[in-house]
Amino acid sequence: MVALLFLALPLLVLALAIRLDSPGSPLFLQTRLGRHGRPFRIFKLRTMYRTAQGDVRISRLGRLIRRLGIDELPQLINVLMGDMALIGPRPLTLEDSRDYLTHASERFAVLPGITGLAQATGRHLSSRQRERLDCFYVRKSGVGMTRVVLLRTLRSVLRRPVHHPKAVLLAEMPAHSVSAE
Repeated sequence: MVALLFLALPLLVLALAIRLDSPGSPLFLQTRLGRHGRPFRIFKLRTMYRTAQGDVRISRLGRLIRRLGIDELPQLINVLMGDMALIGPRPLTLEDSRDYLTHASERFAVLPGITGLAQATGRHLSSRQRERLDCFYVRKSGVGMTRVVLLRTLRSVLRRPVHHPKAVLLAEMPAHSVSAE
């Protein structure tokens, strides 16, 4: 709640800027799957617009918002509503859930998060690697794992040069947990 109060004015300014940059709502709402596979509506800042041909494109402002990693900030509302946590596996779209059939029940045992182990590890992972990291997080979740994910997320957002997180995290995990594809 404190974070939302602190971010209320910047989010309002961003919403106005998004609206001025391209027509449409400044928020993007999408159905995702949460704990126990229960659907809920996720909030994000809209970073795309539709052209006259119906083609979806990233707006100029949307590029900046994505680069800064602030498009997820409205998900603090989802945290307050009890649909999400700050840290946990990212909530899957209905379409993406089809790629996660192997361990779906395991990853749905916890609340989805604004950030998670897979996001803190890297953006260019296969769906199989993300699934394995999500399941590893669920099995090892606790204060230590939460701290690792939080620190790696902060480093990623701040863009500080660090060891490649994917290599470090994959090296720390048992071979049967995650394998490179």
